[in-house]
Amino acid sequence: MFRFYYLISLIINPVVTFGTALILSILLSVSSWYERFFWLTLLFSICFMIPGLFYGELLIHGRIDTDVKNKKRRAGLLIVTTIVFSLSYTVSLFLSNAPIIMSALLASVIINVIYSIAIIYFKYELSVHIGGITFLVLFLGLQISSWYFLIGAFFILLLAKSRYALRMHTLSELILGFLTSAVVYFAVVNFI
Repeated sequence: MFRFYYLISLIINPVVTFGTALILSILLSVSSWYERFFWLTLLFSICFMIPGLFYGELLIHGRIDTDVKNKKRRAGLLIVTTIVFSLSYTVSLFLSNAPIIMSALLASVIINVIYSIAIIYFKYELSVHIGGITFLVLFLGLQISSWYFLIGAFFILLLAKSRYALRMHTLSELILGFLTSAVVYFAVVNFI
């Protein structure tokens, strides 16, 4: 059973969930293939290449494990991710008027800021895995079809069970990870 939970955590990870939401935000926002290619290249090179290189360097040199259990290293990775999402959001302000892309990026920035503050100042590790899947499910449910809320609830619960069974998070860290993403995404989409 441990392998099953580990596999779930590996497959439904924050890079996949946030990445899928960003890809879909681009596909729903721009119609020309040239613009889609531009935005996909720009956002993924900023949002995922930089943190990926940072994480890869730490992993290669044995300073981090694949699940980033070290709080100090996790905080560093969250800070780098917050900076690059902020940079992407700033770029989108100047180059786009696509509200779906901008709201997805702004919500990502705010979520990462909250997670960073929680771990740096309170030594509290909100579940980024749960935050990512929650973000994706809300995005799909609000932007594509409300059926995704029902389907997504299963995956949120499955991932939460996996993270808890692997002893990666406490129940409160899972719940607060979910609530942070849910509240932030709804607030950004509805009020900003």
